[in-house]
Amino acid sequence: MKALFTVTGRGMGGDAITALNIAGALERRGFECEFALDHSAPGILFRKRGIEWHRVRIPQAGGHAASKAKLLSAALRTTRAIYETWRLIRCIRPDVVVGVIGGGAVVGCLAAKIAGVPAVGVLNTPTDSKVCTRLNRNVALPESDLFGRDIEGVESIYYPMSPDITLGDPEIACRRMPPQFDPDRPTIVISSGSSLFKAMAEAASRLANSGMEANITVLDHPSGMSISR
Repeated sequence: MKALFTVTGRGMGGDAITALNIAGALERRGFECEFALDHSAPGILFRKRGIEWHRVRIPQAGGHAASKAKLLSAALRTTRAIYETWRLIRCIRPDVVVGVIGGGAVVGCLAAKIAGVPAVGVLNTPTDSKVCTRLNRNVALPESDLFGRDIEGVESIYYPMSPDITLGDPEIACRRMPPQFDPDRPTIVISSGSSLFKAMAEAASRLANSGMEANITVLDHPSGMSISR
């Protein structure tokens, strides 16, 4: 049995961690798992594990922080993305497609429907909830507006999280803290996956300027954008 995961994001954290955890559970049950990421994704989390991946277009609009303009832009790119993913499905012939969150869920589930392959959507945004529930069975994560509701074809689960999935080292993280970090103060961690959304950066700035007596820690892979500085 083979499963193809279509994963939103840059393959460095966030949605990629969810995909790898689910894939690990399937592999223990005898599945062969393959992954598809966006053409621009560096896939650091996969590369660290020696995992190769396929490249297709997977539009992303920003999850819960998506604006109408970003949603429209992502929608316009979806047709090409579905075609690329459909071709990939026809090539590698998976037994099931697992669409992971946002654009990955939408593109994976739509392409699987066209290809006649069973699919499961892993949902946590308003957009994937609207689209994927019309196509196949789905799993709703806590951020989804479907979580905890009695909806046919939708199961609610908490995040499938294994402590060793990120390969992180707490001691290295502590050494990299800036001199201003005070271990005696409460710490607030702000993150939106591997990419820092603009609204999250703005929230961090407001907290830092509020006079709050706490460490404000922002997690983001360097992206070169002004909001990251």
